Amino acid sequence: MTTPFEDFDTSLRTAFSTGTSNVISQGLSAVASPFTALIVLWVIVQGVLVMRGDLDARRGISRIIRVTLVSAFILEAGIYNGYVVNLFQTVLPTWAASSVSSSTASTPKLLDDIWNSLVNYSATIDKQLHWFQVVDLIELAMIAIADGTMLTIAFAIYICSSLMTAVILSLGPFVIAGFLFDATRNISERWIGKLVGLALLSLLVDVTMIIVATGIRTYMLACNLNAVSAAGTPGIAIQIMEQTAMFIAVSTFILISLPAAAAFIGGGVSLNPAGAILNTIIGGATGGVGTVAKAGANIGRKSSNK
Repeated sequence: MTTPFEDFDTSLRTAFSTGTSNVISQGLSAVASPFTALIVLWVIVQGVLVMRGDLDARRGISRIIRVTLVSAFILEAGIYNGYVVNLFQTVLPTWAASSVSSSTASTPKLLDDIWNSLVNYSATIDKQLHWFQVVDLIELAMIAIADGTMLTIAFAIYICSSLMTAVILSLGPFVIAGFLFDATRNISERWIGKLVGLALLSLLVDVTMIIVATGIRTYMLACNLNAVSAAGTPGIAIQIMEQTAMFIAVSTFILISLPAAAAFIGGGVSLNPAGAILNTIIGGATGGVGTVAKAGANIGRKSSNK
C-alpha cells in the first residue's frame, strides 16, 4: 500500500518546521535590541504622563501589564514558540482532528486510503479487460487520472493552509509589538485573525475529508464494487467508478470553496478569489438591505409628517 500524500506531508512539514524555527529565532534576535530600547523610552514617557496627571494610575498599571506580556513573547523565544507557534501548529490542529473524528487518521492518511482503494479497484477491473477493449481501457485510465487530480487538489488546499500558518507565524516577532500602541494594534489583531482563519480552514478540510472518505466507503459497499469488479463485468464496474469520480469531483468543489468560507468567517487568508467575491456579494446584499430600510424609514417619516 502506497502512502504518497502522507509521505509528502511529513517531509514538507519537517522542512517547513525547520525553516520556520530558524526564521522565528532570527526574527526574535533581530527585534530584541531595538525593542528593548523602545520599551525603555515607552516607560519613561508613561512615567512622565503619570507624574503630570495626564494618565491615571489604573490605566498606567494596565499598560505596564500589557508591555510586560508583549515583552515576554518577544524577548523569550521559548514563550513565543510554546504559546503561539505550538498552539497554532500542533495543539489546535490535533484537537480539531480528534474532536471531529473518533479515529486518529489524518487528512493525508484518508487521502491515501481513498487513492489505494481506487487503484486496487482499477487494477481488478483492468485484469478483466482485453487489449482490444480500447474504449474501456481509455475510460478507466481517464477515471484514474481524474481521481488522482482531484485528490491532489484536495491535498494542496490542506497543505497550503498548514504552510501558510507557518509563514504567518514567522511574521509574529515583527508584528506582535504592535499591541503596545493604539495606532498599530489593528495590524496585530489582523495577524491573529489570519491565524484563526487558517486554523478554521484546517478544521473545515478535516471535517470535509472525513465526510468524503465515509461517503466513498459507504457508496462502494452499497454498490458491492469489490465483487462487481472481480465478477467479470468490467462495464458495470467502470460505471460505478465513474459515479465515484463524480462524488469526488463534487467533494473537491466543496473543498475549493472552503478557503472563501474560512476567510469570511474567521478573517483568514483566502487561497482563491472566491473570498473577495463572497465578501462583495454579502457586503452588497447587506448594503442593499440597508438602503431599502433607509428608504422605507424616509417614506414612513414623510407620511407621518403629512
